Amino acid sequence: MNSKNLYLYETDCDLSPLDILRFQCDIYVGARTIRERFEDLFICKAKVIAKKRKGSIDIPEPTADRPFGPGLFCPSNFVPRSPIAIDGSEEVGVDGDRIVFLRLGASRAVKFDPKNPEASAVGLPRRPLSAAFIDKPWDIIRYLHLLLNDDAEFEIKNGADTEPPPNAVFDRSGGPIAICDRAKIEPFVFISGPAVIGRNAVVKSHSAIRASAINEGSRVGGELNSTVFFPYSNKQHYGFLGHSVAASWVNIGAGAAGSNLKNTYGEIRIDGEGTGLNYLGQIIGDHTKIGIQAALNTGSIFGICSNIIADGITPKSVESFRFGNEPAEIESVIKTARRVMARRNKELTSSMEELIRAWHRVLTEK
Repeated sequence: MNSKNLYLYETDCDLSPLDILRFQCDIYVGARTIRERFEDLFICKAKVIAKKRKGSIDIPEPTADRPFGPGLFCPSNFVPRSPIAIDGSEEVGVDGDRIVFLRLGASRAVKFDPKNPEASAVGLPRRPLSAAFIDKPWDIIRYLHLLLNDDAEFEIKNGADTEPPPNAVFDRSGGPIAICDRAKIEPFVFISGPAVIGRNAVVKSHSAIRASAINEGSRVGGELNSTVFFPYSNKQHYGFLGHSVAASWVNIGAGAAGSNLKNTYGEIRIDGEGTGLNYLGQIIGDHTKIGIQAALNTGSIFGICSNIIADGITPKSVESFRFGNEPAEIESVIKTARRVMARRNKELTSSMEELIRAWHRVLTEK
């Protein structure tokens, strides 16, 4: 076999709200997306085999054309840390009973079914592997420290700065720290590694950042611990956020603070499901806004395009398209998104607008 086809097929794992407006492989699991990790390791472009979203909504981005060609097929929620040969004899990589990859020739590739990858694995030799999978949003926190080490080393290798600016303090005892191109570290900032401050990101004065990824264009202040900010989100004022994930175009108001540890010090559960974690803060969907002085509950999940207003401790679960206790009006959602993005010289594309509108129709149906 001689092919450079790298396919990432979406699975039925529940990564909502982080995969509502993007493919699973485009979720940030540190300072890089899963797709970026594949492409950086394999030195080729990945092709996405998308799953159908609720209401048959399609994400308006290119996907792999059928019939599929020979190459490497990997679940898009698998996080690679070392390359796997794309070319070579047919083989299946497994972690226990889970498929990590399938290297398929032409006859098997053309019949590949992402809903039943085992059918393509029948009769092939199996190679045992140890793999990291993002099956739930909080798995990002589970693997964050490990992946941030990889990310910081990757960015440093590709030219990121490692020295603190004047009046800032870097503690590298826990891992490397990478400051990417045009990132701004204001005076009197403390950063503890592993950490990556992405391109054009800003860390405000008197902030303390520990084991976190602040991705491109995001602006943060206050105290952050073990937290991932997707590109272009804001938390510019005082307040704590820990073991949390904020998707893109999120804004967290001054004084808002999140709990990441139960008073009982026990395992954090979400909708009755154990997470296996004692530290877990908030998972915040794209375009959601959190009001000033909000007290955010441990292990909270907030959907997309909602406005969470401080009124005591916030609920552990907030659906998408909510304005306080009321449904959010879609025209107001779109208007706000346009206005927020324009402040960063970005445009709400017509395809993304239609995607948001489609989700509003599906998720607010009664």
